[in-house]
Amino acid sequence: MGVVIKAFHNRNPVLREEPIINPWGEEYPMVNEPFVEVELEGLPPGEYDLTLETNAHSARQRIRMEAAHKSVFFLHRDLANVPLEQARVEVKNRTIRLESELPLRTYLLEGRALSFEGRPLKAFAWATRLDRGKRREHEIITRADDDGGFRLYCPAGGIWQVFVGDRTYARSTLEGWIVCPGLDRDLQLHEIRVGDFEVYDLQSWFSAGLWHVFFIPARVHVEIPPRLVEEDLAVWVNGIAANILTMTPHQLGGGYPAYILSVEPPAQEPDGLQLICLRVDSEGKGQGEAWHISS
Repeated sequence: MGVVIKAFHNRNPVLREEPIINPWGEEYPMVNEPFVEVELEGLPPGEYDLTLETNAHSARQRIRMEAAHKSVFFLHRDLANVPLEQARVEVKNRTIRLESELPLRTYLLEGRALSFEGRPLKAFAWATRLDRGKRREHEIITRADDDGGFRLYCPAGGIWQVFVGDRTYARSTLEGWIVCPGLDRDLQLHEIRVGDFEVYDLQSWFSAGLWHVFFIPARVHVEIPPRLVEEDLAVWVNGIAANILTMTPHQLGGGYPAYILSVEPPAQEPDGLQLICLRVDSEGKGQGEAWHISS
């Protein structure tokens, strides 16, 4: 494989908030710095000059390649709140010189974070790369307004999942997830509900005339969540309630539960962008929600 160069633009505004702490005591800084990330793959080890040129900001960094893959972040306030069509990237040393014109498109994900009682949440919306691991040097984060509304720009070309949660995270609530590997346009979700239950690793696929939905459950302050049944769940496909035909429990490592649902689609064949919403709403077991977006 040859050298691959990609670029991603975080155009979300500057944010500096106190960290969120997860159930295991790990801190996640709620900090957003606008950036262009340049991904380099396949360059031989050594030192290089890396130059970035955009309409909003240009800069140069001296970098060292010590592994097959490296991400380099160019941070600057001028990169916030501006659409950039492309970036010119040059990487060179004494023996190698590569130039690329790279697209920098972003897609706007809008939504409204609510509690299960309908109370607006001034939640954080945090986009994490499914294809590059959760913890990164610089994150893509925004915060909802007083009415729970959030606007999050996701760079094109990444495989994203979005954490939605507020300061009660790991105390009385867990997060809602918006999993969007197929995000290829601006998208507005009506709402996402956040409660004491987490629908994690939500996946959906269409085959043999049915939607199939996989998820892993979690509940705040509980090591093993309670067993779920069909009556605890609701599924919507593109905003239309769908009938759950079967619910198959599975066990992960250590006996931890997971489930696969077979769901009757409102339409016979999926066409275009598909929005799958799974909600757990059960007295005594918990309340939580997640979305899966595919195309």
